Amino acid sequence: MEHMLRLGPELALKFVVAVLCGGAIGMERETTGKPAGLRTSIVVCVGSMLFTVMSSEMGKATGGEETRIAAQIVTGIGFLGAGVILREKNGVVRGMTTAAMIWLMAALGMMIGAGLPIIAMALTAASVIMILSLRRVEEYVHFRQAREFVLHAADTIQLRERVTAVVCDFNTNIRDFSIASDGSGKIVVRFRFAGRQQEHRELLRDLYKIEGITGLSELVKSPRGSKEPVIREISGDIEE
Repeated sequence: MEHMLRLGPELALKFVVAVLCGGAIGMERETTGKPAGLRTSIVVCVGSMLFTVMSSEMGKATGGEETRIAAQIVTGIGFLGAGVILREKNGVVRGMTTAAMIWLMAALGMMIGAGLPIIAMALTAASVIMILSLRRVEEYVHFRQAREFVLHAADTIQLRERVTAVVCDFNTNIRDFSIASDGSGKIVVRFRFAGRQQEHRELLRDLYKIEGITGLSELVKSPRGSKEPVIREISGDIEE
């Protein structure tokens, strides 16, 4: 009861701040469909806060080092972060940003537990603004480097479904996707791809595996004086 009366109000305030800070970052992850969403972010932040408070209280009670338990959060949180990092067959590594966010949330939780809630809230706001801003910068850069492709294939329901399914796997990188019939029993698929080079090669490999595709080319900027776009065959781009 003595501990409850002494720590109750302060711990309640830290808990609320940890939920708000973890929730603010977790909402950004949740809205973008990334791992470690709202609930995970809140739990990581609250857990780090509780470990920090417990470390301080145990140090005071035993006369030992007050940062002993809190110090292990820095290394221990790495195991949780490593669980969201995936290296795919094509060499693309995903989840690095999410792992870094988990590390950041643990740091914010420790700051709240150490008695710096206002600074933690300010840093959380700054972090969310930074993440949202950098995401827009990345999208702008990728859009500027987007490549436009034209695909010709037999006009069947099965082939339309397969092409659409492959393209949907890269939905966040696809712009201006369209399928139209050319009137001769074939379809023309057009889209702009704004992904990284590794993702670009993976998309081409998946498309070339579909039976019934008769041509896949890229529209590149026309030379000076030419009004028509240049069509470049891209079969060589899928080589390892």
